[in-house]
Amino acid sequence: MGAPYDLQTQGKIERYHQTMKNAIKLHHDFFLWELEASLQDFVAYYNDERHHEVLDNVSPADAYFGWKYTVVSEPKKIKKRTMRKRQKEYLATKAAQVAIKNCLLAGRSDSMYRSSHPLNGFDALAPLYDHLARWVFGGAILRAQRSQLQTLEESKNLLFIGGGSGEVLAELLRSSPELKVTYIDASSAMIARAQARLSPPELQRVTWVHATHEILLEPSHTQQRYDGVLTYFFLDCLRPDELLTLIDALEPRIRRWSLVDFVPQTRWWARHLITFMYLCSALTTDLPNRRLSPVPDWLKERGWRATRESSFARGLISAATFERPPD
Repeated sequence: MGAPYDLQTQGKIERYHQTMKNAIKLHHDFFLWELEASLQDFVAYYNDERHHEVLDNVSPADAYFGWKYTVVSEPKKIKKRTMRKRQKEYLATKAAQVAIKNCLLAGRSDSMYRSSHPLNGFDALAPLYDHLARWVFGGAILRAQRSQLQTLEESKNLLFIGGGSGEVLAELLRSSPELKVTYIDASSAMIARAQARLSPPELQRVTWVHATHEILLEPSHTQQRYDGVLTYFFLDCLRPDELLTLIDALEPRIRRWSLVDFVPQTRWWARHLITFMYLCSALTTDLPNRRLSPVPDWLKERGWRATRESSFARGLISAATFERPPD
């Protein structure tokens, strides 16, 4: 098996035998054929699967048959592409953050406004928000939002309140090339993440507003009209009196209301889950609300007609687009 009187070669053979014995001794083979099978399995593993550091972390079979370059180079290519992608995303996020900072320092610009009372409690949550949502609800939250986008394709001017990290914003813009969006969120970190998802032409079609919903009640904004408003998992942050005030302010200015949110529950486990979510929000943000309001029922009582109504996450989430009654 090796050159005689060659200490280096014999040492390699003995080291191989030691590795083999350490593996074989882990098995209790009571018959000779079992031992033979264990040896064959070890040889196959050693030659075909086990990576060897001295061979640049490829198996002996890869080195012998000339596959070493492919096995080593392909992961390096994937790693290089991944690092370039991450660098691009990081630079885009930083650029968006710098843009927001410059706009805030300027006080006001053509594409960015701010209010004097932004809620910054969601800034710390921004990097984790989407991951936490998927961890708790899987893809139900994103599916619920996507289910309503088709009803807004003919719109030219939309108001998006509390858009968060903007997971559906890019899809919304691409569904209608002429669409323009006013995007309001109280967290600058959320706005930065939403901006990082868009291409430069798409960024130009969005008016970014770093503010709470209260900016819509100011005289400078009360005259603006929109084809529709999107409130995706935002209205659950408001107290009942704030909700009614917002509905009164928006009702004469919009034709459609795309609403996706959690709804009040009667099942005990669902009530406890909602209570736990509000408790977590209280610990991380300064939101005053602690319970859900039946907003869809309120809109129906005012004569709004629900279209494309559906539920997700075992009835925890309701999604619908409401049409305003004729004047």
